[in-house]
Amino acid sequence: MGNYIVVSNSGDYAKELLEQFPNYRGIDRFPWHLSKEDIAGICKLGKEKQAEAEKCLAKLMDMCIVDLCSEDFSYAYNYFRLSHILEIHADLLSCVIYDDKSAVVKEERTDTSRFEFLGYDYILSEAAYSCIIWEKRFVDQIENIPLNQNGLFNTFDEAKRFIDLREVAKKKYDGNGFEFGGPESYWIVAVYRYI
Repeated sequence: MGNYIVVSNSGDYAKELLEQFPNYRGIDRFPWHLSKEDIAGICKLGKEKQAEAEKCLAKLMDMCIVDLCSEDFSYAYNYFRLSHILEIHADLLSCVIYDDKSAVVKEERTDTSRFEFLGYDYILSEAAYSCIIWEKRFVDQIENIPLNQNGLFNTFDEAKRFIDLREVAKKKYDGNGFEFGGPESYWIVAVYRYI
């Protein structure tokens, strides 16, 4: 079973985040971004693209509505395909969720041959998977933490080190300027992109 999410760099929140952190390729962008206007635009496509878009849309209509992450690769893939047909750049991500700071995997990912590893994200699980790496109060210290070309941690151990540094900083500032909750409210997530 996998956890799949389709994210786009469009939308005000994603644009603002990427203005500050242009390398970030994690989960906290614009999930499931297609609007009614985007769907209405299918009729303006050329005949071939319109047929392909309608095929994807029909498959999506036959499937259940998803939560933030879908366990159904087919749903996520058709959503991703439809985005690209409509010329909306999007990434199809697969997420492996780790339980707290341990290396115990809560959710497994399937079909590793079709995904490339981007890095480890650290997210607030209770707030639509908000990324904590770029937390405003902690950003000035980010240069002390190694991030890769995708704005994520290269290793699980680096993500754990970030958690420890964040907890020290949170105590230093009495929690002011930090997202709510303790480490139990957050997940380390290995992020993979469909290729």
